[in-house]
Amino acid sequence: MCFCLHPMPCSGTTSISKFKISAHSYSGGIINIRVGDSKGKIIDTLNVPPLSARLKYDEFSCPMDQAKGVDSLWLEFIGIEDGTKLFDIDCLWFE
Repeated sequence: MCFCLHPMPCSGTTSISKFKISAHSYSGGIINIRVGDSKGKIIDTLNVPPLSARLKYDEFSCPMDQAKGVDSLWLEFIGIEDGTKLFDIDCLWFE
């Protein structure tokens, strides 16, 4: 599944340096951050590890080292195991 954030300033005075989420992880997974469109170049990846069954939201982040200019950012959610629940996202943000 992909989710589009359009357009995002990735450099200059309002640049993005980090992607963060608050999530409750089940089986875990990865979020590929793509630029341009849903099949665009992967510029960064956030790994969300599987956690215990306790209902707690944890913060996960990755640097946005390769983000440049102003463009659409696409978040691609990929599971580690087929057919399992990845994680519940409380919120996501960029710094």
